[in-house]
Amino acid sequence: DPHQAEIRLKRANCNLACMPANITTSGNFLIHDYAAGDIVYNQYTPEVFAKMLDWCERTLWRPAAITGIEEAACKKFYQDKTLERVEQFRIKYADWSEPCVVNGKEVLSIDQYLERIDFGWLCTEVSWKFIHGDLHFDNTIYDKGQYIGSLTAFDETKHTQLDQFTAIDWRTDFGGSLFGDQYYDLAKMLVGLHLSYKDIKHERYNYKERNDYVTLEIPSVRDVKVYEEMLQKWVQSQGLDWRKVKTLVPIIYLNMSPLHEAPFDKFLVALAQLHFAKVLDV
Repeated sequence: DPHQAEIRLKRANCNLACMPANITTSGNFLIHDYAAGDIVYNQYTPEVFAKMLDWCERTLWRPAAITGIEEAACKKFYQDKTLERVEQFRIKYADWSEPCVVNGKEVLSIDQYLERIDFGWLCTEVSWKFIHGDLHFDNTIYDKGQYIGSLTAFDETKHTQLDQFTAIDWRTDFGGSLFGDQYYDLAKMLVGLHLSYKDIKHERYNYKERNDYVTLEIPSVRDVKVYEEMLQKWVQSQGLDWRKVKTLVPIIYLNMSPLHEAPFDKFLVALAQLHFAKVLDV
C-alpha cells in the first residue's frame, strides 16, 4: 500500500535519529539502509535492556507538542479500536464462548473486564511523545560498540564505536496522529517480555481447550521477572503510572487476537483474560 509506506516515511522524518539511514519509498515499499547489528531478542541481557531504555529515553521518546488532539487520539486508539477488534473476533467465532478458567485461575468474560476499564483515565493520563508504536525486542536492532583500530593498548589512534540501537517496523500512526502515548510503547515492551514474539514465530506455545477450561504454555523471555522489575523501576523513576502500563497489556493482547489464525487468536483472548484478572479483579 503506497499510502502506508508514505505515512511510515512521514513518521520516520519526525525523528530520524532513531531510524535507519536514507529512508525513502518506492511504490508499496519502504526502503532504507541496512542497520548493522541484530534484533535484541537474539542478544538481550539486563545490561543491554538498561542501554535500550536509556536509548529510548534519550533518542526515541522525543517530547511532542500538545495540540489538543491527545485525548481524542487515545480514545480512538484505546477504546474504539479495541471494541472494533473484539467485534471482529466474535464475527470470526460466532459460536465460541470465552473460557471461565485459564491456567487454573477463574476469570471473567471479556465484556465484564471491558466494563471495568476506566477509559477516561487511560485517555487523559497521557505522556505525549514520538513513539515507535510496536516497541519490543523484535523491532529493535542492537549493534554492540567495539574497539576500532590497533589492538595496542598505547595506540593513541584507537577509539571506540558506541553502542547503536535502531528502530525498525514502526507503526504508521497512533489514532491518526504522527505522535502518541508513551505508555503504549512501555506496555508493548512489557507484552514482548511476557510473550516472546520470536518464540511465537516458531510456534513455541501451546493452547489446550476443554469445555470452559483453557491451559496456556506462554513463552516469555528468560528471567522475565528481572526485566519486568527493571521496566517497572524505570517507569516509576520517570513519575509515570505503572498501573496504566499493566492495564494496557491485556488490551494489546485483545487487539492482536483477530489479526491471527487459530489457535493463536484464541490463545491471545485467554491470555488477555489472565492479565485482566491481575489488574482489574477486586
